[in-house]
Amino acid sequence: PGLVSYWQKGKQNRDGYRGNLPGLMDFPLQNALKESLLAEDGWDSGWMKLYETLASDYEYPDPFNLVVFPDNHDMSRFYVQMDKNEKLYRLGIIYILTTRGIPQILYGSEILMTHPKSAHHGDIRKDFPGGWPGDSVNAFTGEGLSEKQKAMQAFFKKLLFFRMNHPVLHDGKLIHYAPEKGTYVYGRFNDQETIMVILNKSVDPMNLNMERFTELVGDHRTGTDIITGQPLNLAKSIEIPGLTGYILELQ
Repeated sequence: PGLVSYWQKGKQNRDGYRGNLPGLMDFPLQNALKESLLAEDGWDSGWMKLYETLASDYEYPDPFNLVVFPDNHDMSRFYVQMDKNEKLYRLGIIYILTTRGIPQILYGSEILMTHPKSAHHGDIRKDFPGGWPGDSVNAFTGEGLSEKQKAMQAFFKKLLFFRMNHPVLHDGKLIHYAPEKGTYVYGRFNDQETIMVILNKSVDPMNLNMERFTELVGDHRTGTDIITGQPLNLAKSIEIPGLTGYILELQ
């Protein structure tokens, strides 16, 4: 973060340099997200890597004006980075679309576009399927997509429409809690609404004692997962399945 923040407008650098870039690409967060999902959890690894990177936001004059992204045209697609593990992939996408900053999603992410691990840029940036006569697969209409691709496309649509209609995910304040037993919890809130995000990358289900999150939950008693529509009772512990993410709209 210290290297990137040097260039942001408003940063008081020791050498006197004053940048004029209002927004920057958050490469430190992108790298931390990848490492957090793939590495075993430890005192300085796994989710802790992401937690500590976000905790360095004080170095930025305006961390909410950073572009957050899981991948781009110059690196392996995020699905490939996750070794094509769909559950880890979903956790990463949930994070990108609910954390602070301006999300950037590379075309084709919603249909699990992939390539060999040692691919050249031409493979990474291959054409999006559909839109031309003779295309056997059309991701605009869904023709030729596998059930797995259709499910991921629906997942993206649900998250993106929810984000579009909930300004709290655009500029609401953020609070996060130190990772514990493979889970990472954070929230976005303003005067109108509160969103609680729970990410469990453990293969086992985890029970969360809600007393730990009183500062975020406040007087809310129910949280509805926006992915499944399942209501959860916040007055007691919550069990979250393994390799699952909850985005809870608190009521």
